[in-house]
Amino acid sequence: MCSTSMSSSADLQHGPQSFRGRWFDGQSPVGRDARIEITPSGMSIHSETGDALWPWIEVRQTRGAIRGEPVQFERHGAAETIVVQDPAIIEAVRGIVPEISRHFRRPSQHAMGWRIAIGLVAVIAASYIVYGWAVPEAANQLAQTVPVAWEEQFGEAVMQSALGGKVIEDDAIVGPVDLIVQQLRSANANSPYRYQVSVVDEPEVNAYAAPGGYIVLNRGLLAFAGSPDELASVIAHVIQHVERRHVTRGIFQKFALSATLAIAFGGAESLVGQAAQTLGELSYSRADESEAD
Repeated sequence: MCSTSMSSSADLQHGPQSFRGRWFDGQSPVGRDARIEITPSGMSIHSETGDALWPWIEVRQTRGAIRGEPVQFERHGAAETIVVQDPAIIEAVRGIVPEISRHFRRPSQHAMGWRIAIGLVAVIAASYIVYGWAVPEAANQLAQTVPVAWEEQFGEAVMQSALGGKVIEDDAIVGPVDLIVQQLRSANANSPYRYQVSVVDEPEVNAYAAPGGYIVLNRGLLAFAGSPDELASVIAHVIQHVERRHVTRGIFQKFALSATLAIAFGGAESLVGQAAQTLGELSYSRADESEAD
């Protein structure tokens, strides 16, 4: 089982630009303790079993913009993740490599204590209702550390399984939707996700998402929306469920055991089939809906 526990302060022995964290190298489901040095050329990673250098052009920040959550980096094009508890690493990056500072977000100043408390209560309640407490908690941890690249691959497979031949390709219908998505994407340029929206021939008023930035709009929703702005607000709400990993966490918790095995040992075919059958029926907590709003 992956563990994300680590020191939350800079490794003073190696200077203020060195931090303790957890390195998931993509080769093993178990992360390893590592020292991450911030250098002008990239993130230099040092662990007992090996070293690595991530050039800045390959580094993406995927978590840490909200105060209280760990800072997470992923290596573009590889299933590697670094998780650091100390938010000072963002200031170190911005100070040493100022030309790329706009890509690395400082934690917001909004207090997160009440959200964390609600999240903990929800996790504890689910733990006693579904399979005890261990498996759901493990699934929740996996959802927070799984690389965006894995989410994208999994989401694409789920979409192919779920949609079949129901996707509408009429430009008169799809074109305005694509324009809205492009505008929303440009407003959130730092997002690690590349959003793709499909319109399907279903009469129900519904919109939902798969992990990795895949969004589905039913034809019934387009007919029901009173204006482009109203439709844009629905799409933006669904996008926030993806950004905050509510979708990935929801799937992992709904299919906790198979999700854990799929991440740890590969072979996610059965999980793809289960997720595809219930994707549009995933429910979110009030806290999740509040965050998405």
